[in-house]
Amino acid sequence: MRVLQERGVFRQLLTSDDVVYMDAMPEVHVSRRVAINVRAAGELFGSIWVAQMDEPLVDNHRAILQEAAQAATLHIMRHRLEHRLELHAENNLHRSMVRDLLDGTAADVTAVRLALDPEAPYAVVAFEPVGADVPSNRLLQVIDVYCSAFRRAAVTLDVGPRVYVVLFGDAIEPSEVRRFAADGARRATGATHAQVLAAIGRSVTSVNRVAESRHDADRAMRVLLRPETSRTVADLDEVRATANLLEVLDLLRERPHLQEGSFRLLNPDGSDRGVALITTLRAYLDHFGDISAAASMQVHPNTFRYRLRRATDLTGVDLEDPMERLMRSLQLRLLS
Repeated sequence: MRVLQERGVFRQLLTSDDVVYMDAMPEVHVSRRVAINVRAAGELFGSIWVAQMDEPLVDNHRAILQEAAQAATLHIMRHRLEHRLELHAENNLHRSMVRDLLDGTAADVTAVRLALDPEAPYAVVAFEPVGADVPSNRLLQVIDVYCSAFRRAAVTLDVGPRVYVVLFGDAIEPSEVRRFAADGARRATGATHAQVLAAIGRSVTSVNRVAESRHDADRAMRVLLRPETSRTVADLDEVRATANLLEVLDLLRERPHLQEGSFRLLNPDGSDRGVALITTLRAYLDHFGDISAAASMQVHPNTFRYRLRRATDLTGVDLEDPMERLMRSLQLRLLS
């Protein structure tokens, strides 16, 4: 090998697609050689060598070697393609099984197919980047490396921009799961140069309840993704009030008759004055009727009182009625 390197044989093979000739090397007991590389699309797969013994090579040996190199190239490329197709099929099957696990579709059967213990404890953590366009497979790679480096027993799946991690085994204590989520989000943020959020699902006692944990993580993530949320890591209990409110607003949005009322009188033409009345009424309700606190972020208290009086005159809303205040508050949030 050293002599071949010194004589530049390898360099010739790397740079030439033609036959390379190597004189005999008696000092290392090597006879004359003829070689050709096996290459496709600029990638070197290897080389074919022929040792010339006592008889001379046939006249068309160059054409024979070139044909052999082409045949070898096609064989290797077909082998690689078949291998990639097998890997792709295996990957799709694995993704499908993990998705079934998260959806709760025949979870106990899926667990066996994934070689998981159906009776082990489980917890789902969701990761999602904000503020930058990060491909989900890139985030998945980062999270997979993190799980591998710290020997976390987990299966992962990317769905859109979101990456799910199903943790299982002995270390599913809530404190351990939170540590995993916070550290994973921090490391993923550094690796992707985008703020990565982490939403934590509840720890459950069997594989049949993994979907419950995933549902918790999704609800918590919805809150984390809101612009006014300053948290980057949370479980559902920490943001449950907002998560519940968002679902109530979904119901209002789906049922137009629950949105009916006199509020449309506040802003019939989309004017700034109408927006000011809506903002004033919502601030009043958000601050439990404390006009000083509600007005402090906007205008002078007297201006605030005028706008509030104008809003109540237009809508006829009774701010002394707790049911009225609750319903109007929900409708105002939907308008916002």
